[in-house]
Amino acid sequence: GEESLKDVLWSIFVGSERNVKPEDNWSESRIRVSKLVASNAFEMCMGLVIIFNMVVMMIETDRRAVCTDPTSDSCSANARELYFLDMTCMVIYCIELGLRIYAARGTFCSNPWNVFDTLVVVTSVVGEAFGSALGDARFFRLV
Repeated sequence: GEESLKDVLWSIFVGSERNVKPEDNWSESRIRVSKLVASNAFEMCMGLVIIFNMVVMMIETDRRAVCTDPTSDSCSANARELYFLDMTCMVIYCIELGLRIYAARGTFCSNPWNVFDTLVVVTSVVGEAFGSALGDARFFRLV
């Protein structure tokens, strides 16, 4: 039969539950988180965060290109606002990772994208914490 507009909108924004296979022993919160991270709306929101993060990095890179000393406080690429926006994106990525780990638990590492996302987020956090060359791994967050 024909799908109603409600069904079409539901599938676009919420997605199907085919990726969510809750087991009998799952808590209600785990089922809800699993449905959330499998939803199209969640994926779209994370896509918007990635695009926003990309714009922030482009602005920072553009500003850094015209600085005589890119590491100095006087370089506009090092503005607190850009740092805050970048850290906000990193916090969102960490929350997303935490939600995905909570939902998938033991099967989390069976998805190669989950492993890749974990490596990128952990490398970015470690790079930020220790100020090493690993800090440049934040560009991988855009993948």
